[in-house]
Amino acid sequence: MNPTIEGISNSRYKSGGPIIHPSVQSLIITPICPRSLSFRPVLLPPNVKIQLRIGEESRAPTEVTVDGRVICMLDKGEWLEVQMSPYPIPCVNRIDEGVDWVKDINDLLKWNQNFEKI
Repeated sequence: MNPTIEGISNSRYKSGGPIIHPSVQSLIITPICPRSLSFRPVLLPPNVKIQLRIGEESRAPTEVTVDGRVICMLDKGEWLEVQMSPYPIPCVNRIDEGVDWVKDINDLLKWNQNFEKI
């Protein structure tokens, strides 16, 4: 999964991806339902380009989806290049930069709370 503007944090988190501070610019690759335990989320610098190539031994075309919508099919030997946009779109703008981001995450995910408070 390569995050897009719609539902970035929630989808990435549910898929086992990292929680990333809003000021960190990065390209995140998070596998969804991998067939091996060796597949892990990868956090890359914003200038990296990733090429996803369908192997010649692939048994069927691969469906490419973006935000749950099929955008194309890739056949054996075809590839797709992924890179960070030079024009990022801020999703959440805080009024006060001094607000504690870690506290917000703890509150949203109910971490470090007594069972009585939940």
